Amino acid sequence: MAVSTDTTITTMITVFDLPVFNFTANDTATCPSQSVNFTNSSPLPGTCLWNFGDGSTSSVCNTNHSYQKSGVYDITLTFSSSDNCPSTKTKKEWITIYDNPKADFYYDPKLPDVLNPLVVFKDASSSDAIDWNWKFGMNAILGTSAEKNPYLLFPNKEGGTYPVMLMVNNSYGCSDSSSKDIRVYNVISLYVPNSFSPDGDGINDAFHVVYSNLVYFHMMIFDRWGELLFESENPNDSWDGTYRGHPVQMAIYVNVITWRGNDVLDKNNKTSYGHINLLR
Repeated sequence: MAVSTDTTITTMITVFDLPVFNFTANDTATCPSQSVNFTNSSPLPGTCLWNFGDGSTSSVCNTNHSYQKSGVYDITLTFSSSDNCPSTKTKKEWITIYDNPKADFYYDPKLPDVLNPLVVFKDASSSDAIDWNWKFGMNAILGTSAEKNPYLLFPNKEGGTYPVMLMVNNSYGCSDSSSKDIRVYNVISLYVPNSFSPDGDGINDAFHVVYSNLVYFHMMIFDRWGELLFESENPNDSWDGTYRGHPVQMAIYVNVITWRGNDVLDKNNKTSYGHINLLR
C-alpha cells in the first residue's frame, strides 16, 4: 500500500523599495578647470557612484569635479541604500562648460630702446574677448590698463627687461592670460673721428672717441710702418699726437679699437679699424 505525504515550505521574502533621491550642483554652467560641487540629497545611508560624463567617476557621495574641456555633459548618480538596493538617476545635458578665450598680444616697436621707449601694445586675443586687463612690470609696478590697445612709456634711464601680462574675459566669465618679457635695450654707440689737429689752439687738439654704454674698450694707434704709438683700455683717454713725449709728424695713422657694449643678448667683442688724419 503506497503512502503519499505532502510537504509545504513557507519562506518570507522581503522586498525593499528602491531609494528615492536627487542630486544637485552648485553651478551647472561654468568654465574649464573650475570646480563644480556635486551633492547627493538622499538622507539615507548608502554608497554612491558618480559618472561625470567625461570619463571620470567618483565614489564619494558629496564630491567635486573640474572639467578640462568645453562641452555639455550628462551626469549620472547610482545610489545604493544600506539594503543593497541600487537606484540610478541621470540628468541629461545638465552641465555646460564654456570655452575659455585665448589671450595673445604683440607690440611695436619690436626692439625698443632707451631713446625710443614708447611701446604700443596690440590685442591679438580670440574674438570672444570682451574686456582686457593689462599689468606692466613685476607686480604691475609700471601700471595697469583696461584698454584694448594701450601704450606705455618704459623707463629710459637704462635698459631692462619688463614682464607684461594680458588677461582677457569673455561674456561667460571665462578667462585666459598671456605674458611676455619686453626687453628695452640700451643704446650702445661708439663714434671714432677721422682727424684732429694738435696745434695748441684749444680746438680739436686731441684724438678721442665718443661712446655710450661700453663695458670693454681697447684702442691702439699705429703709424704707417706698424709701430704702436698709443694704447689704452680707457675710452676716456685721448691721444695728443705725441710718441715718447715728442710730437709725431703730420700724416695718416691707423686706429684699431676692440669694444663690447652692455647688451646682455650680445656679449661678443667687436673690432673696428679706421684712419686718423693728423693735421698741424
